[in-house]
Formats: sequence, C-alpha cells, structure tokens
Amino acid sequence: MINYIIESVGMMLALIGLLQVVIGVRVERRMYVYSALFFVFLFMYSGSILIGLLIRGHEGLFVGIILRFSIAFEFVFASLATASVTEVVIYRIDPERKNMAIRYVSAGMVILQFVLLIVTQFTGLYYTIDSHNIYHRSPGYIIALVVWFAVIALSEVMLIVYRKKLSAKEQFAFWIFFITPFVAVVLQWLWYGVYFTSFATTIAALVMNVFIIADKNERYRQNVEELAKLKVNIMLSQIRPHFIFNSLTAIQTLCHDEPAVAEKAIAEFSFYLRCNMDALSSDKPIRFPKELDYTRAYLNLEKLRFEDDLNVEYDIDCKFFEIPALTLQPMVENAVRHGIRETPDGRGTVKISTREYSDRYEIKVEDDGIGFDVNKPDPSHEAHIGIQNVRERLARVCGGTLEIHSEIGKGTTAVLSIPKGES
Repeated sequence: MINYIIESVGMMLALIGLLQVVIGVRVERRMYVYSALFFVFLFMYSGSILIGLLIRGHEGLFVGIILRFSIAFEFVFASLATASVTEVVIYRIDPERKNMAIRYVSAGMVILQFVLLIVTQFTGLYYTIDSHNIYHRSPGYIIALVVWFAVIALSEVMLIVYRKKLSAKEQFAFWIFFITPFVAVVLQWLWYGVYFTSFATTIAALVMNVFIIADKNERYRQNVEELAKLKVNIMLSQIRPHFIFNSLTAIQTLCHDEPAVAEKAIAEFSFYLRCNMDALSSDKPIRFPKELDYTRAYLNLEKLRFEDDLNVEYDIDCKFFEIPALTLQPMVENAVRHGIRETPDGRGTVKISTREYSDRYEIKVEDDGIGFDVNKPDPSHEAHIGIQNVRERLARVCGGTLEIHSEIGKGTTAVLSIPKGES
C-alpha cells in the first residue's frame, strides 16, 4: 500500500512538473524539450512501477508478459530520465555542441544499460520472475546500479569542472537532483521492497525545476532589459540629431526656391520619423515592401542634400517575404554616410537588390565607397554599432544573418539572409 501511494503521488507530481515546463517561459527551445521529456519519462517510470506492483503475484501467462514489460520499462524510463537531465547539464555548459565527447560517453552509458537489460531478459542478470509472477532481484543487479551511478558521476564531474558556466541557481538545482536519488538508491538497497528511488527522484526533479524556472525567469528579464537597450541603440543610431537638422535645413531652403518639392520633402521626412518610431514599438517582422518604403524615404531625403552626388539603383527580384523592421534602412544609411560620403569627392552609388533561393531570401546593399577592413572593426564607431544592432535584430526576430564583405578603396557589400519558413 505504501508503494501504491508513493507511485501514484509520484505520477501526479511528474504531471505537475510537466505542466510547469509547458506553461513556463520558453527562453531556450532545447531546454524546454529536454525538461518536458524528463518529466514524461518520470511519469512513465512511476507508471511502470505502479502497473508492476498491481499485478505481481497474480497467476497467468498474460499477467507474466505484462509484468516483464513493466519491469523492463522501469529500467528504460529511469535511464532515459537520468540521461535527459544529463543532457540538460551538457547543453547548459556547451550550448554550441563543440565538445561531443561528453555526449558520446553519456549516450554510451545509456546504450550499455539497454544492452544489459536485453541480456537480463534471457539470463536473469538483473532480476528474475518466477512461475508465480514474483519479482526477484539477482546478484547482478549491482551492475545496473554501477552503470546508473556512472551516469550520475559524469554529471557531477561536469558540474564541478564547468561550474563557472552555470549560474548559482542552476548549480544548486542540479546538485539537488543528483544527490537526492543517490541517497534514495542506497536506502532502497538497504530496505528492499520500498520504492524510495522513484519518489525521491520526482521530488528532487520538482525542486530542481523550481530553481531552473527561477533562473530562466531571471534570464528572460535580462533579455527584456537587453531588448530595451537594443531599441534605444537603434533609436540613437537611426534618428541622429545632425541628420534631422540637415534634413530640416534642406527643406527650409526648398521652401523658398521650390515650395512643391519642399512639401513632398516634408511628407518624406514625416514618414521617415514615423517609420523609425513604429519600429521601436514592434518586435514583429514586416513585409519587405514596407521596409523598402522606409529606405526610399531616407534615400529621398539624402538626395535632397547631395543631389547627383548620390546615385541609387534598385534590382528587386522578389519582395513577397517579411523582414525585421529597421534592418535594411540602417545598412543603406551606413553605405551612404560611411561609404560614399567619406570618399574624396563624396560621390558614389548605392545598389539595393533582392534574390530568392530554395532556403532563403537575400537582400544585398552594395556601395562603391571607401570600404573598410572587416577584421579590424572599431567597436565605438557608430557604423559598427548599427551593424551589430541589425545582426542581433535579424537573429532574434527571424533567425536571419548579416554578412559584411568589404575591400578598402572598392566598397562594401552587406548581405541580409532571411530563412524561408521564418519569414
């Protein structure tokens, strides 16, 4: 009866943990998947134990088959649950998957456990089931514990070696999880018959998840703050006081000489400012033609100032896709201000083109300005701040990328890539 209660409560707690993961903040997709799978495995682990408890000792061939499956699944889901937490630890210390060796070792141990479990079905290595459908632990059961302890030991070694890559909350959460079941296994070995391990594992998992959720919420808050700073950087880099003053001065001159042109310029200037402000309040991608309109508004204002010194070419091959707001226009502005206008005569051409490929859309911004050494950027230079803002915006909003190719004296090409399926 104690075991029935333990496993029933364990299943409910596993469902609560799964619910925590599902409704929680999804900062990282892999962490979400691993955590969800972990609680699914825990639920199946306790469920397998509960089924086995209910039918042990009952006569019949069919009962014997079900019992064998339930006990085998106990080992399977226990191993998978431990492996999933180990994978969470590995992911947190190596998110870019640079060190595959530790993943291979972890996977190897799980595979070894499965192989030995299959061998057990024919040899009784871990356990046997007699003719009355009674479970008996075999002397070889210690091997299962050794393999399980090896997986735990691997995780604990990683926690020690790579502790600087984990937050304090994460370290505490993982240590809680790995130590508690370890103690429970020892107790279960000493007091055979009571399922300490599954219940202790589920409790430890819930505690671990609480700390991980707290850590995720903290990182989510930090991401929100960084996003706010990014928006400020975009505003500062795109709506520069001297550009506003120069544009207004050019419009003022036109008011006396060409009122009709001045009226059009005021409309362009108003549209340009509104576009920038709207982009700061939205984090969703927009239709490319709309972003192109923003860029045309900027270029039209610059043409008022520089007239024939600035030549603009368009080669729009495709336009039915979406792009994060304020990603094309900043690259065009860099081409004008830091490419063409810094040449000896201040003259040049900016070309905007688009192409569609099987897996992506590409937007190119090319200029024949002074160029620069891409390997030696000046982090304090506003052009490079604008580039970084665009790169982060592309990656965060649609999984896109920005590549810069430049040659001193020949010009610069910026390539914005938007993956299909994301746009």
